Amino acid sequence: MPEHSAKSTINRMVCILLAAFAIVCLVFPCCAADNKAQSAYIYNIENNLCVYQENGEKKVPVGSSARLMTGLIACEMLADKLDETITVKPNMLVPSSNKLGIKSEETMPLSDLVYGLICSGYDDCANAIAIRISGSVDSFVVLMNEKATQLGMTSTKYKSPYAQGSADAVTCASDVAKLAVAASKNNLFLEISSAFKYKLAATNLSGEVTIYNCNALVSQRSDPKYYNSACRGLFSGYEKNIGYSLATLALNDDLSYICVILGATEKDGTVYSYAMASELIKKVFADFSYSTVVDSSEPVCYVPVSMSDSVDEIQAYPEHDVTLLASADQLEKSVTSYRLNAASLEAPIEKGDTVGFLTVTVDSRTVTVKLVAGQSVERSRFLHIMKSIEDFSKGRVFSASVCCAIVLTVIAVYVDFKIRTGSSARRRRRRHY
Repeated sequence: MPEHSAKSTINRMVCILLAAFAIVCLVFPCCAADNKAQSAYIYNIENNLCVYQENGEKKVPVGSSARLMTGLIACEMLADKLDETITVKPNMLVPSSNKLGIKSEETMPLSDLVYGLICSGYDDCANAIAIRISGSVDSFVVLMNEKATQLGMTSTKYKSPYAQGSADAVTCASDVAKLAVAASKNNLFLEISSAFKYKLAATNLSGEVTIYNCNALVSQRSDPKYYNSACRGLFSGYEKNIGYSLATLALNDDLSYICVILGATEKDGTVYSYAMASELIKKVFADFSYSTVVDSSEPVCYVPVSMSDSVDEIQAYPEHDVTLLASADQLEKSVTSYRLNAASLEAPIEKGDTVGFLTVTVDSRTVTVKLVAGQSVERSRFLHIMKSIEDFSKGRVFSASVCCAIVLTVIAVYVDFKIRTGSSARRRRRRHY
């Protein structure tokens, strides 16, 4: 085959392969976890520890997570006023399709609006509560942003008391986790957001209505396949162009986790906010447990000892155990080091005396614990006396004493010499006379 023809054939094959690769990429997009949701974050409350995150700091639209903040503020400010009645005003109504359907001049218990917001995620309930608390939506939004600052939500900005896709209204998964922690610690919020259903009383304009929890992790009404008995609350929602979002409290024995999924997609009947949450929670439950990374019964090193006629060295132990929440992989990569206060110890030594420090780093956490003497050591009297003499001989007082003695000796010899010389001279003169 001519050389030119061979090169042309190779070029055509390369072009065909590149085209095929491009088509595959378009038809079968990457199926990594971050295509199922914009961000995910799992946080352990007891240890103030993020155990999993995917784009946790990435700024995304606030979306339905705004209702989580509105609900928390409502529970904090209206907890003792839920029995009060409220008359709905025209400015409390919203054009959203996600609403309870309250009517102008309808009179209803404040508790029904709070349940409508937190349990079922209704936008008109959120708007009415915001106006009830602050007098206007704008004033309530100021309150929302102040609360966000108080909770350390540095990447969050609210523009509405309910879901909003405004480019100015942003948050991130780690911020929502901080908010979710505060909500999980509010007993009223946790109770309402975990309720399976709630019966709204009849009003002057509507009959009795039963509403249901919109979070499929805690309610089997909408889709039982997502129900997770480990989950409690906290919020779930969907916004067009933003996707599905949720935050939930997951309990595993004595450990409490906050799971946040933002901007999740739906594909082939699977809502990935729920599917991802359950999958990640299951993995965290399996992977993470308390492990003793420092055992106080295990010696760390030997330390030389002087001024003792019974031992030449002693063992140094950690002052106490160090137990951390960690995965097996994190423990495998842990780093341990120690430093001693001195290269050797001098008796007497008391058991428990601090001799140095042990440092352990697991993942991004560093823990330092004292190293202490594992036994008491008595001082040798003979060695102590010899050491005292040695130390004295090296001291300034001894040196000064020696110098003084030398000087006095020289003076004494000189005086004696002068006396003897004078006596001899006198004897010679007497003989002469």
